[in-house]
Amino acid sequence: MKKSILCVGCGNMMNAIFRHKELSQLANDYFFYNRTYDKASKLSSFIGGTAIKDISELKEYDFVFLGVKPQNLDSMEFLKAHLNNKTTIVSLLAAIDLNQLQNFFSHKKIVRLMPNLGAFVQEGVYLKIDTENVTNEANSLINQILSFSGETFELKDEQSFDHLTLFSSCMPGVISNLFDLISKQMTSMNSEEDKKRLLTKTLIGTAQYLKIEGSSESFNEVTNRVASKGGITQALNASLEKSGLELVFKKGFESALLRARELKNL
Repeated sequence: MKKSILCVGCGNMMNAIFRHKELSQLANDYFFYNRTYDKASKLSSFIGGTAIKDISELKEYDFVFLGVKPQNLDSMEFLKAHLNNKTTIVSLLAAIDLNQLQNFFSHKKIVRLMPNLGAFVQEGVYLKIDTENVTNEANSLINQILSFSGETFELKDEQSFDHLTLFSSCMPGVISNLFDLISKQMTSMNSEEDKKRLLTKTLIGTAQYLKIEGSSESFNEVTNRVASKGGITQALNASLEKSGLELVFKKGFESALLRARELKNL
């Protein structure tokens, strides 16, 4: 049976999920609302959806995907009038837990979802957790939608969800930052475009090796495969370790978790 799906907030995360034309195969009715109408219109055009200009046009929906910033949750008060007992809310808000969402919307059927950048190119990772009130049918449709752009990891507790967000959703930004730092050391190559191409190809090749040839090896075993004893890679890794690289990452992830707790309490 055809379902009605409303997407509120048409930023990066919502685009990562709903910009794929393959979604039209599911024969659902898609509606998009954003404070800036042009964003809703652009996203709706990918899958033949309907962009909504004004909240007065909103009706009741089977699913509401919520993609605003967590600090803007209070501005979503207007959505309460468009929920019924069959509606499933799918929240993309970082740090805001299931209980907070249930209390805010006075609604029991809630799913938390965290995508990452790879979903733009159909290589995404999704973290997912839901309340016990969400039906199998609703979960099945959500998983169908996500299957066009990535792999879903179903989690059992929100502590794991919030912690693993650092390693899935945040990681593309961390990796890009690391590559920016590395590129600054590539002094023998003047072209920024060539630096990016070289590093990107190296990253893709390494990821493919880990996925295929090195699937049965640990990260440490793959490292040792490249870092031969007394060689250049071993010297580089040893220097990074001596400089406290592990501690740098540990402190970075601790700071990110602290920020997540702050957002939760806004």
